[in-house]
Amino acid sequence: LAHGFAFRFQREHFGSLASPLEEVKAEVFGVLFLYWLAERGIITHEVAEEAALACIADSIREIRVSPEEAHAVGALIRYNYLRRMALDVEGERIVIAREFLHDAFSLLGDQLYYLSQTCSAEFARSFVEELGVVPDELRSIVESLEDLPVDIDPIFRV
Repeated sequence: LAHGFAFRFQREHFGSLASPLEEVKAEVFGVLFLYWLAERGIITHEVAEEAALACIADSIREIRVSPEEAHAVGALIRYNYLRRMALDVEGERIVIAREFLHDAFSLLGDQLYYLSQTCSAEFARSFVEELGVVPDELRSIVESLEDLPVDIDPIFRV
């Protein structure tokens, strides 16, 4: 949603971590832009919140496909960061504290901006090693979804 946003994770500074960091930045700031539009009455708060919820749900899909791929690592960073403030796991269900969702996305956005400005590959590596991993509770949730299709291929009569 926000790949063209002002700051970038340059490969020259962040190496192979640039892609997953750029992916998480795009999703987080895309959601934050929708909250910004809602604060100005251009869209409803409900629309922004539904987009945030869809972003979380899409994280699970991305992780199912290939947990090492850049989009999935970005999704893991998002999930693990949001887990600190706005997500809880009960069995095989993810429970979302909607009242903390906007703040959680905002704080992650702040963290990503700060990281981008450090140009520190070491700081980025530490950040991704901490947050870009599949936690045990998420592993069991993803495994419980194995029978669901990842993508849907429509069949059209011609």
